[in-house]
Amino acid sequence: MLQLFANDPDSGQNGSVTFSLVESSLLFQMSPNGRVSKRRGASFDREAVDKHHLMVKAADSGNPRTTGMSFVFYYKSTLNSLELVVELLH
Repeated sequence: MLQLFANDPDSGQNGSVTFSLVESSLLFQMSPNGRVSKRRGASFDREAVDKHHLMVKAADSGNPRTTGMSFVFYYKSTLNSLELVVELLH
């Protein structure tokens, strides 16, 4: 469904970035490598709900760990498609 990427300038293991959802979601799931997908059995009623948002956290493996957060929004743009908007938080 969606693949997120992050870049950390540290080398080796310290530059490894993992992703997670800040709050759990009944509709979406996220793998540590940044893949966002629809949960098995989840259904979207685009007529009833025209947008969904997720708060995503990216964390490196350094010591101390550095983290960043981002909102991912899905908007209903037509009856048959969704528009994706990513807003980065600093």
